[in-house]
Amino acid sequence: MHSLNPRYICRKDESVQEKLNELLGPKKYMVQQGIRISQLDRQYVDIRVLVQKDILGEWTVSAITSRVAYENYFNTSMCETIYDVVEILPQLVSLENINEILRSLHEISVKAHKKQKLIWVHWEN
Repeated sequence: MHSLNPRYICRKDESVQEKLNELLGPKKYMVQQGIRISQLDRQYVDIRVLVQKDILGEWTVSAITSRVAYENYFNTSMCETIYDVVEILPQLVSLENINEILRSLHEISVKAHKKQKLIWVHWEN
């Protein structure tokens, strides 16, 4: 297990944007909006959906996984365990909601991927 000490800590009254401008310069970046993250036994958990083109060239969901961060870590990229989402969902939500959540994950992920592809094409031009 490893971790990195923070180089910069911005307090609420400090300008995060000024620090980002200083560090990143004029280059454009896409930044993900902050999200609320769930915990399972006091460990942070996320859900990740992999969208790929199938044999017919259609975008489809090929995997939905859940990563469980190490205890006392919030970053699920450095995870202790990776599960198939169907193993984790019953511990996070009520059983009657699981099918609807899985359906929504499929639908939203494919739509988001298609939209993101359009944004990248527009942004690169």
